Amino acid sequence: MLVALMGCTSGGAEGRSAAPGPAPTSTLLETEDLKPLLLDASDLGKETRSLSTKKDAGDSLVLGGGPQDCEELEPYGIYGPIEKVLGTRRTAEAVFTRDGEFLTQRLYSQMPASMLGRVSKLFAVLTACPSYTELISLGDKGNAELDVTTRRVDVDVEGVAYGYERVVTDRVGGSRERRMTVAVTRGWTTVLLDGSPDLVEQALRPALRKATE
Repeated sequence: MLVALMGCTSGGAEGRSAAPGPAPTSTLLETEDLKPLLLDASDLGKETRSLSTKKDAGDSLVLGGGPQDCEELEPYGIYGPIEKVLGTRRTAEAVFTRDGEFLTQRLYSQMPASMLGRVSKLFAVLTACPSYTELISLGDKGNAELDVTTRRVDVDVEGVAYGYERVVTDRVGGSRERRMTVAVTRGWTTVLLDGSPDLVEQALRPALRKATE
Protein backbone atom coordinates (compact mmCIF):
# COMPACT_ATOMS: atom_id res chain seq x y z
CA MET A 1 0.00 0.00 0.00
CA LEU A 2 1.29 3.43 -0.82
CA VAL A 3 2.34 5.20 2.33
CA ALA A 4 0.79 8.41 3.54
CA LEU A 5 3.02 11.45 3.51
CA MET A 6 2.84 14.09 6.18
CA GLY A 7 3.49 17.67 5.17
CA CYS A 8 6.26 19.38 7.04
CA THR A 9 7.99 22.73 7.20
CA SER A 10 11.38 23.71 8.48
CA GLY A 11 12.16 26.86 10.38
CA GLY A 12 14.79 29.40 9.36
CA ALA A 13 18.09 29.93 11.10
CA GLU A 14 17.80 31.47 14.54
CA GLY A 15 18.41 35.20 14.78
CA ARG A 16 17.95 35.83 11.05
CA SER A 17 14.91 37.55 9.54
CA ALA A 18 15.67 37.08 5.85
CA ALA A 19 12.82 35.29 4.08
CA PRO A 20 13.68 32.09 2.20
CA GLY A 21 13.32 31.85 -1.58
CA PRO A 22 10.07 30.55 -3.07
CA ALA A 23 9.38 26.86 -2.60
CA PRO A 24 9.23 24.75 -5.79
CA THR A 25 5.48 24.40 -5.38
CA SER A 26 4.80 28.14 -5.42
CA THR A 27 6.59 29.32 -8.53
CA LEU A 28 6.98 28.40 -12.19
CA LEU A 29 10.20 26.48 -12.85
CA GLU A 30 12.05 25.90 -16.10
CA THR A 31 13.52 22.53 -17.13
CA GLU A 32 16.98 23.43 -15.83
CA ASP A 33 15.45 24.31 -12.45
CA LEU A 34 13.59 21.00 -12.31
CA LYS A 35 16.57 18.75 -13.09
CA PRO A 36 18.22 19.10 -9.63
CA LEU A 37 14.88 18.14 -8.04
CA LEU A 38 14.86 14.71 -9.71
CA LEU A 39 15.84 11.60 -7.77
CA ASP A 40 19.34 10.13 -8.03
CA ALA A 41 19.93 6.40 -8.30
CA SER A 42 21.46 6.53 -4.80
CA ASP A 43 18.08 7.64 -3.42
CA LEU A 44 16.66 4.22 -4.39
CA GLY A 45 19.40 1.92 -3.10
CA LYS A 46 22.87 0.84 -4.18
CA GLU A 47 21.59 -1.74 -6.71
CA THR A 48 19.70 0.94 -8.67
CA ARG A 49 21.21 2.34 -11.88
CA SER A 50 20.33 5.45 -13.86
CA LEU A 51 19.60 5.03 -17.58
CA SER A 52 19.85 7.50 -20.43
CA THR A 53 16.67 9.46 -21.11
CA LYS A 54 17.50 9.90 -24.79
CA LYS A 55 14.94 8.14 -26.95
CA ASP A 56 16.34 6.26 -29.95
CA ALA A 57 13.76 4.32 -31.94
CA GLY A 58 16.58 2.22 -33.39
CA ASP A 59 17.22 0.67 -29.98
CA SER A 60 13.69 -0.75 -29.68
CA LEU A 61 12.50 -4.11 -30.99
CA VAL A 62 8.94 -2.75 -31.05
CA LEU A 63 8.05 -1.27 -34.42
CA GLY A 64 4.42 -0.39 -33.81
CA GLY A 65 1.05 -1.54 -32.61
CA GLY A 66 -1.13 -0.37 -29.78
CA PRO A 67 -4.56 -0.87 -28.22
CA GLN A 68 -6.98 -2.65 -30.55
CA ASP A 69 -10.34 -2.35 -28.84
CA CYS A 70 -10.16 0.71 -26.60
CA GLU A 71 -11.37 3.78 -28.48
CA GLU A 72 -10.00 6.25 -25.90
CA LEU A 73 -6.46 4.81 -26.01
CA GLU A 74 -6.14 3.97 -29.70
CA PRO A 75 -5.10 7.51 -30.83
CA TYR A 76 -2.03 7.38 -28.57
CA GLY A 77 -0.48 4.27 -30.07
CA ILE A 78 2.01 1.90 -28.48
CA TYR A 79 3.74 4.52 -26.30
CA GLY A 80 0.60 5.69 -24.55
CA PRO A 81 -0.84 9.10 -23.67
CA ILE A 82 1.47 10.45 -20.94
CA GLU A 83 3.71 12.66 -23.06
CA LYS A 84 0.98 13.71 -25.48
CA VAL A 85 -1.48 14.70 -22.74
CA LEU A 86 0.90 16.27 -20.21
CA GLY A 87 3.17 17.94 -22.75
CA THR A 88 6.94 18.41 -22.85
CA ARG A 89 7.40 22.04 -21.75
CA ARG A 90 8.90 22.77 -18.34
CA THR A 91 9.52 19.12 -17.62
CA ALA A 92 12.49 17.00 -16.56
CA GLU A 93 12.91 13.22 -16.61
CA ALA A 94 15.00 10.50 -15.01
CA VAL A 95 14.97 6.75 -15.71
CA PHE A 96 16.13 3.97 -13.37
CA THR A 97 16.45 0.19 -13.35
CA ARG A 98 17.04 -2.44 -10.67
CA ASP A 99 16.87 -6.24 -10.85
CA GLY A 100 14.80 -6.19 -14.04
CA GLU A 101 12.43 -3.52 -12.71
CA PHE A 102 12.18 -0.04 -14.17
CA LEU A 103 11.05 3.43 -13.14
CA THR A 104 10.55 6.68 -15.00
CA GLN A 105 10.23 9.88 -12.99
CA ARG A 106 8.94 13.07 -14.58
CA LEU A 107 8.62 16.52 -13.00
CA TYR A 108 6.36 19.20 -14.44
CA SER A 109 5.95 22.87 -13.59
CA GLN A 110 2.74 24.43 -14.91
CA MET A 111 -0.08 26.65 -13.74
CA PRO A 112 -2.04 24.50 -11.25
CA ALA A 113 -5.43 24.73 -12.98
CA SER A 114 -3.93 23.79 -16.34
CA MET A 115 -1.88 20.91 -14.97
CA LEU A 116 -4.70 19.49 -12.88
CA GLY A 117 -6.92 19.46 -15.96
CA ARG A 118 -4.27 17.58 -17.94
CA VAL A 119 -3.59 15.06 -15.18
CA SER A 120 -7.32 14.41 -14.74
CA LYS A 121 -7.64 13.81 -18.49
CA LEU A 122 -4.61 11.50 -18.49
CA PHE A 123 -5.99 9.19 -15.83
CA ALA A 124 -9.46 9.25 -17.38
CA VAL A 125 -7.86 7.97 -20.60
CA LEU A 126 -5.65 5.41 -18.84
CA THR A 127 -8.59 3.87 -17.00
CA ALA A 128 -11.23 4.31 -19.71
CA CYS A 129 -11.17 0.61 -20.62
CA PRO A 130 -11.04 -1.90 -17.74
CA SER A 131 -9.82 -4.52 -20.23
CA TYR A 132 -8.59 -4.46 -23.81
CA THR A 133 -6.23 -6.15 -26.26
CA GLU A 134 -2.89 -4.70 -27.26
CA LEU A 135 -0.98 -5.67 -30.39
CA ILE A 136 2.82 -5.37 -30.48
CA SER A 137 4.51 -5.40 -33.89
CA LEU A 138 8.03 -6.90 -33.84
CA GLY A 139 8.74 -6.72 -37.56
CA ASP A 140 10.15 -9.95 -39.00
CA LYS A 141 9.86 -11.51 -35.55
CA GLY A 142 6.08 -11.41 -35.81
CA ASN A 143 3.46 -9.91 -33.54
CA ALA A 144 2.52 -10.34 -29.90
CA GLU A 145 -1.03 -10.11 -28.57
CA LEU A 146 -1.47 -8.99 -24.99
CA ASP A 147 -4.47 -8.93 -22.67
CA VAL A 148 -4.53 -5.77 -20.57
CA THR A 149 -6.57 -4.94 -17.47
CA THR A 150 -6.55 -1.55 -15.74
CA ARG A 151 -7.81 -0.07 -12.49
CA ARG A 152 -7.48 3.07 -10.43
CA VAL A 153 -5.54 2.78 -7.18
CA ASP A 154 -5.73 5.01 -4.12
CA VAL A 155 -2.72 7.20 -3.36
CA ASP A 156 -2.97 8.52 0.19
CA VAL A 157 -0.64 11.51 0.08
CA GLU A 158 -0.85 15.26 0.54
CA GLY A 159 -1.79 17.00 -2.69
CA VAL A 160 -4.01 16.08 -5.62
CA ALA A 161 -3.10 12.47 -6.32
CA TYR A 162 -4.03 9.93 -8.97
CA GLY A 163 -3.00 6.30 -9.25
CA TYR A 164 -3.40 3.65 -11.94
CA GLU A 165 -2.34 0.03 -12.31
CA ARG A 166 -2.04 -1.90 -15.57
CA VAL A 167 -1.63 -5.68 -15.72
CA VAL A 168 -0.43 -7.16 -19.03
CA THR A 169 -0.66 -10.88 -19.83
CA ASP A 170 1.04 -12.41 -22.88
CA ARG A 171 -1.52 -14.67 -24.59
CA VAL A 172 1.14 -17.08 -25.88
CA GLY A 173 3.79 -17.20 -23.19
CA GLY A 174 1.47 -16.50 -20.28
CA SER A 175 3.92 -14.05 -18.69
CA ARG A 176 2.34 -11.35 -16.55
CA GLU A 177 3.61 -7.83 -15.84
CA ARG A 178 2.28 -5.13 -13.52
CA ARG A 179 2.87 -1.44 -14.09
CA MET A 180 1.87 1.49 -11.90
CA THR A 181 1.52 5.18 -12.68
CA VAL A 182 1.16 7.78 -9.91
CA ALA A 183 0.86 11.55 -10.27
CA VAL A 184 0.81 14.04 -7.38
CA THR A 185 0.30 17.78 -7.86
CA ARG A 186 1.33 20.26 -5.19
CA GLY A 187 0.89 23.85 -6.29
CA TRP A 188 2.87 24.49 -9.48
CA THR A 189 4.75 21.17 -9.33
CA THR A 190 3.60 17.72 -10.43
CA VAL A 191 5.56 14.54 -9.71
CA LEU A 192 4.80 11.57 -11.96
CA LEU A 193 6.20 8.07 -11.36
CA ASP A 194 5.67 5.30 -13.89
CA GLY A 195 7.01 1.77 -13.79
CA SER A 196 7.30 -1.37 -11.67
CA PRO A 197 5.00 -1.08 -8.62
CA ASP A 198 7.69 -1.82 -6.02
CA LEU A 199 9.96 0.91 -7.35
CA VAL A 200 7.08 3.38 -7.72
CA GLU A 201 6.04 2.84 -4.12
CA GLN A 202 9.61 3.10 -2.84
CA ALA A 203 10.31 6.26 -4.83
CA LEU A 204 7.11 8.12 -3.96
CA ARG A 205 8.16 9.51 -0.56
CA PRO A 206 11.68 10.67 -1.54
CA ALA A 207 10.47 12.02 -4.89
CA LEU A 208 7.81 14.21 -3.28
CA ARG A 209 10.17 15.35 -0.54
CA LYS A 210 12.93 16.34 -2.95
CA ALA A 211 10.69 18.05 -5.51
CA THR A 212 8.06 19.77 -3.35
CA GLU A 213 9.31 20.21 0.20
